[in-house]
Amino acid sequence: MLWWRRRNEAIERGTHTLNTWEEFKADLNRQFYPDNAIRDTQAKLRRLSHKGSLKEYVKEFTDTLLEIPNYTDEEAVFAFTDGLQLWARLELE
Repeated sequence: MLWWRRRNEAIERGTHTLNTWEEFKADLNRQFYPDNAIRDTQAKLRRLSHKGSLKEYVKEFTDTLLEIPNYTDEEAVFAFTDGLQLWARLELE
């Protein structure tokens, strides 16, 4: 709330602009999304492995993947497959 109040005051003074949804999202991310968050999440995804049920792995993988913008489908398929237990990987292939 404090961030928005300050930003809104700056907009009213004419010292800052947010003209598009994209500009708003970028400004919001700069304020609240740490610079290393994406790198940390990519490392988490790389370490993720199928240990319990397949359903649990799919959920954790999906939740983690949603935190990484611009992750290609090809990269996602490789990471998902790479983390599977051997029997599941063979079944998938």
